[in-house]
Amino acid sequence: MSSGEYKRDGAPCRGAAVRRNTLALLALLAAADKNGASRDKLIAFLWPESDTEHGRNLLRQACFALRRDLHQPELILGATELRLNPEAVSSDVHAFADALERGDLAGAVALYGGPFLDGFYLRGSDEFERWAETERGRLAKQVCAVLEALATQALAGADHRAAEQWWHRLAALDPLSSHAALGLMTALAAGGDRAGAIRHARVHEAMLRRELGTAPEAAVTRLAERLRAEAAPPESSEAAPALAGHTVGREAERGELRAGLASALAGRSVMLCVSGEPGIGKTTLVESFLGEVTASDRLCWIARGRCSERLAGAEAYLPFLEALEGLTHSDPRASAARLMQDVAPNWYAQVAPLSPEGSPRGELQAASQDRLKRELSAFLLELARLRPLIVFFEDLHWADASTVDLLGPSLAGAGRRATRVSA
Repeated sequence: MSSGEYKRDGAPCRGAAVRRNTLALLALLAAADKNGASRDKLIAFLWPESDTEHGRNLLRQACFALRRDLHQPELILGATELRLNPEAVSSDVHAFADALERGDLAGAVALYGGPFLDGFYLRGSDEFERWAETERGRLAKQVCAVLEALATQALAGADHRAAEQWWHRLAALDPLSSHAALGLMTALAAGGDRAGAIRHARVHEAMLRRELGTAPEAAVTRLAERLRAEAAPPESSEAAPALAGHTVGREAERGELRAGLASALAGRSVMLCVSGEPGIGKTTLVESFLGEVTASDRLCWIARGRCSERLAGAEAYLPFLEALEGLTHSDPRASAARLMQDVAPNWYAQVAPLSPEGSPRGELQAASQDRLKRELSAFLLELARLRPLIVFFEDLHWADASTVDLLGPSLAGAGRRATRVSA
């Protein structure tokens, strides 16, 4: 469907079957309905400059060459209306249509390998090119509708993983569609990946501004802002006592965390690791401590990042991006955002808030690993000079390799007033 390739017994064909006019003839017959295509139409599409007699002769030669080189004497049937013999050759275009007719939506999607006749052209035939473009759009519209139907069915059945996969494929086929972006963001958020939903909103916005010079639809922006607000740490300190109530008997561990903060306040950077079996309350312990810090009179930067088992190895710098994004979003004076924009522009470009009404942000700069390390270390150093900094990474054992590579340099660069707590 995508390349216009013809195979026999799994191997690409040779000879007349790979010439452009004969490939185009096969494409026309493969995409035609069961009644086939008229000889006059085929000649007009394939040999528009030829007179009637010459065109008919060229069509006969092409049909003969295809039957000979493909070893299929009954490949093409009909007299006035030509059609492919379904017993001699199969067409993924027809198979796609048949799958839709019998309700096999997943099977239909599996047959779609990309845009129809992608990269194929026929020199000197505007009619063929217009036909191919029309077919390309028709099939793409059909597969997009099928993907949305599959995603909707999966979400209705609470299969968030499947819904996310279908929306991912639809967004890849139509990256400028705010409807597809909204569907993917909703599926990601429903599956617990708010950070992934927010990141897709940024990617979608950047692509729209670059390609069309427009902002995303309001629904995309509203969802991204709502997810940011839900992911932001609570501003009220009333939650601290409730958290503390769940950490009875963990005073020794709480003492270690308090000592780490005291070291940071004294100008010494510290990295602490809270480890243990799943479900014993590691995250509750750390969140209780962070609530205690928030409720105190100490002014500290608090950033949170979460590593993901599902995205391990696939999303570079995931916890760092989430932590930096939280800093820029939760700081009402935007001092952290301004500092990041000055000393870590590559990081800022990836976590800057959406601005649908403002001026478009620049494209992401290509940056080496060393430059990213230098920028992040410089930012953490300058941020910690303003006030103590606590960065909490949850489920660090699922960190991607890029994050692990950054941990050492960023901790060293954070200088004399940072506490890093990992669980």
